[in-house]
Amino acid sequence: MPIIAVKNEFLGGNIGCAGLLTVRDIIKTIKKKKNIKYILLPSIIFDEKGLDITGKSYLKINKGKVILI
Repeated sequence: MPIIAVKNEFLGGNIGCAGLLTVRDIIKTIKKKKNIKYILLPSIIFDEKGLDITGKSYLKINKGKVILI
């Protein structure tokens, strides 16, 4: 399974903290990739309702099956 790094452009691109990633940055990164079956994401990105720091749900990611770890 390939690992794809997501750049945190929401906060300027220089932040390396998973908890500050956004659904938008994730979608922007994986949209360029083909044949994605699974997307493993750190659960720290999302609150108890499944929302990131911008209020977007990980359910908006529809390129593959999202698994929070």
